[in-house]
Amino acid sequence: MKGLVLLGDGFEIGEMTIPCDYLFRAGIETIKASIMPTLLVESQDHMKVEANCFLKDVHLEEFDFLFIPGGKASYTTLRKKEVDDTILYFYNANKWLFAICAAPSLFGRLGIMKGKKYNCFPGFEKEMLGADKVDDGLIALDKPFITAKSVFYVEPFALTIIQNLIDETKAKQIYHQVRGE
Repeated sequence: MKGLVLLGDGFEIGEMTIPCDYLFRAGIETIKASIMPTLLVESQDHMKVEANCFLKDVHLEEFDFLFIPGGKASYTTLRKKEVDDTILYFYNANKWLFAICAAPSLFGRLGIMKGKKYNCFPGFEKEMLGADKVDDGLIALDKPFITAKSVFYVEPFALTIIQNLIDETKAKQIYHQVRGE
């Protein structure tokens, strides 16, 4: 199993690193693709992460899911046709789409979440065209989407992804492993 992670300048570092770490622990490969002109992508708090490749060089059919971390990249650098086309590819191929914080708005504004449950950072609801907000502050799961409100929910978000990609047993194993239990 392999997932594509989209990175643009301004992404939220914790919303990228923790899910990718948990997925790694679960045996799931993630490939970080830059939409910037360089492989070195800068988070919103100015940490630099080196992507594995450029989005333009990716063969989308090789991936089982798409994951987009939030942060200001969701409403700045990721608002590009190549990102929209990538999202629509995964949606039309009936593959999983994961997003946290402001990033679910990238799905919502395309109209592909109509009638689906979601959660996102407050203020981005207006872009969730026809989607149904979950108000419990946790994770929203409505296949093929898993979305979460903010970085505060990053751990249950990552575990929900693992539970759905593999199973609940693996998610519980990772939960206990990261706690040193």
